[in-house]
Amino acid sequence: MSQVVFSRKINNKQDWAGLFEFVKTPQEFRAAVNANSTPIYRTKAFTCPTCEGEGKTYKIKKDGTRYAKPNKCKDCDARGFQLKATPQIAGLRFNAPSAKWASANGFSTSKDNLDVLIARAMDNGMDSAVAFLSDLKRLSAVSSYLSSFVDGITNYTKADGFLHVGLTQHITATGRFSGRNPNMQNMPRGGTFPVKKVFVSRWDGGYIMEADFAQLEFRAAAFLAQDETAMEEIETGFDVHSYTAKVISDAGQQTSRQEAKAHTFAPLFGATGYGRSKAEQAYYEHFIEKYKGIAAWHQNLAEEAMRFNKITNVSGRQYAFPNVERRSNGSVTHFTMIKNYPVQGFATGDVVPLVLNKIHHALKPLKKNSCVVNSVHDSMVIDIHPDELDTVIQIIEDMNADLTGFVEETYSIKMNVPLLLEAKVGPNWLEQKDV
Repeated sequence: MSQVVFSRKINNKQDWAGLFEFVKTPQEFRAAVNANSTPIYRTKAFTCPTCEGEGKTYKIKKDGTRYAKPNKCKDCDARGFQLKATPQIAGLRFNAPSAKWASANGFSTSKDNLDVLIARAMDNGMDSAVAFLSDLKRLSAVSSYLSSFVDGITNYTKADGFLHVGLTQHITATGRFSGRNPNMQNMPRGGTFPVKKVFVSRWDGGYIMEADFAQLEFRAAAFLAQDETAMEEIETGFDVHSYTAKVISDAGQQTSRQEAKAHTFAPLFGATGYGRSKAEQAYYEHFIEKYKGIAAWHQNLAEEAMRFNKITNVSGRQYAFPNVERRSNGSVTHFTMIKNYPVQGFATGDVVPLVLNKIHHALKPLKKNSCVVNSVHDSMVIDIHPDELDTVIQIIEDMNADLTGFVEETYSIKMNVPLLLEAKVGPNWLEQKDV
């Protein structure tokens, strides 16, 4: 796939792996690529004249008749056709932008890299490349879906029908839970993940509830940065996703509210808009202008990392940056992680486990044993006995009355930005309605 997308074949796999370790400048990177890979040219097929397209030849006897058993045609390797090189470059002819894209077989065609290439193709009117890369991205997602989730559920479900997902909090850099055996954390949201339908209650007539925080990372960032614009939007219920869609659409790329969701809070996690279409880049630039408090906070985090080689979050959680450096243009290295870790760490590393624990203890007195069964980023999944639905809904209602109080009680942090849990209930994890 690397050859199809980047139109180059590496000369030696063993040499290629270590080529870019000390490459620093774009010129050095391009020189290394040119010296150690070869362009791939289109070929034209024509019928093999030796076997006339049959892929086999016959030896001739002395009397002029041919032997009954044929031989493979050596000139076309039994294919029946030969290939003639043309001067036209094959594939999509993209150039990898940096050494970070190098992989064992050439250049990576990961999801993020495909997003960059799709944006580049859109800006340059390469419609066929956009279609091909979009299909490739979809194929990769489906393959991952089948192997990680469908096969994972099959392999790890116990004989009693229960799936025990492993949740650990010591692996992710931010401190949030990570899932394994199978990984039920990195899954598509909402109704785009149909395998959720197989998750049902252990009780006949029981329910599956998913209680998740509304815009938790955005609220966390608004609080940590004390951004007045963000805090006002949270207070008034401003529809930030519709606003994102409007900014991108006004910049020339018609976008729906649902499509815009992927971009709305991306700058909180270090996204800069690099590799996006020009219209999408316009939103990322607009984000910095609109939320000046968050942008200023990001700069303060960078200075803290430079001064102390670490960042200390409000809860006391610390992130080490021992190798952070100032670039010649004034920016700092690792800036994506510097912006990302404090937001996700406080939101899903500190607040979510705290509330998860509170819900667990609130459910304990229930006689029919409704219980928490999973946590995914900023949500909690609860298996509810049919007799206890109203009680569990009331527990979530009661939680909402004092979520910031829990944070103050546990971490001595007085939040002036409200937190909110929203709950959906249904017969399985997919088919749910808001309650």
